[in-house]
Amino acid sequence: MKKILCLLVLVFVTALCFSQAPDWSVDPADFENTMTVKGVVKIDHIEIDSDGGMLAAFVAGECRGVNSLIYNATTDRYFAFFLIYGSSGEEVTFKYYDHHSGVVLDLL
Repeated sequence: MKKILCLLVLVFVTALCFSQAPDWSVDPADFENTMTVKGVVKIDHIEIDSDGGMLAAFVAGECRGVNSLIYNATTDRYFAFFLIYGSSGEEVTFKYYDHHSGVVLDLL
């Protein structure tokens, strides 16, 4: 039993160490409108304070904008700056990729 547990832990840790960032991309030429976004990411009411994370915008599961968080020394905060591409009246949702854990989270 201990061998199986050790093996499962090893597989889990290996998967975390070698996980790859999502392949989120968007082709701006496919869309006529843009919206500029500047914001911070909060998870469980705690603001993300490390680099390497990615924020992406989606419409009906299709990526419409993506960028890494950028550190601003003046404010000592990490911001997301990017364009969201699309059409009027579309509902936009967001996902955050945490490169430390390799986890993608759906954001409200």
